Amino acid sequence: VTVKCGDVTVPEKEYTVTYADNINAGTASVTVTDNAGGNYTVTTKTEHFTINPLVAVLKWSDDTFTYDGTAKTVTATVTNAVSGDKVTVDGYTGNTGTDVKTYTAKATSLSNENYKLPDDATHSWKITPAEATVTITVGTDTYNGAEHRPAVTVTYGDAITHPSSTLLNIISGMLSLVAGISLIVGGIGIMNIMLVT
Repeated sequence: VTVKCGDVTVPEKEYTVTYADNINAGTASVTVTDNAGGNYTVTTKTEHFTINPLVAVLKWSDDTFTYDGTAKTVTATVTNAVSGDKVTVDGYTGNTGTDVKTYTAKATSLSNENYKLPDDATHSWKITPAEATVTITVGTDTYNGAEHRPAVTVTYGDAITHPSSTLLNIISGMLSLVAGISLIVGGIGIMNIMLVT
């Protein structure tokens, strides 16, 4: 603050400067008042000025995950907070996902009004496909007139994602056996009828 009388700078002892609301972001004021008994009479004057929020610098967490069927989430932290301040990102869009794809997360709000988000508060992240293990069990089969299906198992970690077809083979074999028995029983019944007649 500078106070002048014409082209002469008035000594600071001639007036008092006070400030209000001049710490946090927003509108602040400065007021100059006269100190009685001096060589100058200083007219009281107040001016307002703006304190802009500090633009936050964001650091995002891991941005690549492998699919495992569970939801994945990315978050951001503010790395340039003033000493003693606590500021967190408390609003997001697009920061959670489960399926394989590329996502765009966006920070939408901060917990401290003395800070503001940068113009670009987005972050690209992705979930990549899991690598499954395929096991095919083959052996030597004997012709039986039915399909032969080797057992196939697809696993990811300890999880079986595709059941073995062994059970299907067993069921298929049982059905073939039942059909054969039915034909035999049916044939005996016909023979019995012919004999009785």
